[in-house]
Amino acid sequence: MAKRKRLNYKRVGLAAVLLVAVIGCIVGIFIFKLDKTKENEKKPDDPVNTTEKTKMEDLYYYDKTRKERYEAYQKLHPELSEEEIVWRVDVDIDVDPYTDMTMIDAKDADNTVLLVNKHFRLSDDYEPAELEPLYDYLYLAPEALSHFEEMVSAAALEDLNIVAGSTYRSVDYQRGLYQSYVDEDGQEAADNYSARAGSSEHHTGRAIDLVGPDWTLDSFEATDERKWVHENGYRYGFILRYQKDIEDITGYMYEPWHITYVGVEAATIMHEKGIKSLEEYYVKYVMYHPES
Repeated sequence: MAKRKRLNYKRVGLAAVLLVAVIGCIVGIFIFKLDKTKENEKKPDDPVNTTEKTKMEDLYYYDKTRKERYEAYQKLHPELSEEEIVWRVDVDIDVDPYTDMTMIDAKDADNTVLLVNKHFRLSDDYEPAELEPLYDYLYLAPEALSHFEEMVSAAALEDLNIVAGSTYRSVDYQRGLYQSYVDEDGQEAADNYSARAGSSEHHTGRAIDLVGPDWTLDSFEATDERKWVHENGYRYGFILRYQKDIEDITGYMYEPWHITYVGVEAATIMHEKGIKSLEEYYVKYVMYHPES
C-alpha cells in the first residue's frame, strides 16, 4: 500500500506540472493577443502604427514658395489628395483662368511637350518653326504630321478612315473664331469649348480635330475610328487632350475629336500610368523630374 500511495503522488505531481504548463501557455497566448490588440488600437499619429503616406512636402514637385497656395486650395478641395493638390497648384489651376498668365518662353515654344491652356499662353507673334501641308490646305508641325500619317495608315489596315478636320491655326484666325462663338453664345459659354487667342493648342501645329463621316466634329464620337484612336493614339505620340470628368483641370468640355501630339515617350508614360491630363504630366515630367 505504501508503494502504491507514493506512486499515485508522483502521477498527481506530474499531472499538476502539466496542467500548470498548459495554463501558462494559454495565459501567455492571451496576453500576447491583448498586447497586439492594444498596439493596433494606437492613435494614427503613434509612430508604431504610422502607415506609409506621402506628405505634401515630400513630393519632388513640391515648391515651398507655393505653400500658402497649397494650403488655401486644400481647404477649398478637401476631397483631393495632397499629391493632386500640389500638381494642380503648380500649373496654376487654383488661379482664375486668363488671369496672371505664364508667357511661354520663345526658346521652349517648339518643344514636343508643350502646355498651352488658360494659364500658359504663347505670345501673339509666335509661329511654329516649321509647318508642312496635310491635304494641301491643313498644316502640321513636321513630327506631328509624320506620326499622324503613320497612325492613319495603321488604322487603314483595319478598314478605318481617320480624317483631320482642323489642325494649325494662326493667332489671328483663332481670335476671329473665338469672337464668333462669343457673339453667338456669349463669352462664358464660348470659354467652355473655344480658346482665346494665344491659348489655343492649334497655334502650335500639334493639335488635330478629327471629323466623322459627315465631316463634322460631333459625328466623330459614334465612330469606330474614335474608339480606335482613343485606344491606340498613344502608340503614335497622340493623347486625347480633353477627356471626360477633368473639365475642372483642362478648362474645356469633353472633346472626343481633339488629339494632341506630345511624342511617343510622353504619350506612353501617360497611358501606362493612367495620367489623364497634360497638366499633370507637365508638372511631374517637364517642370520637375522624378527621382531615378
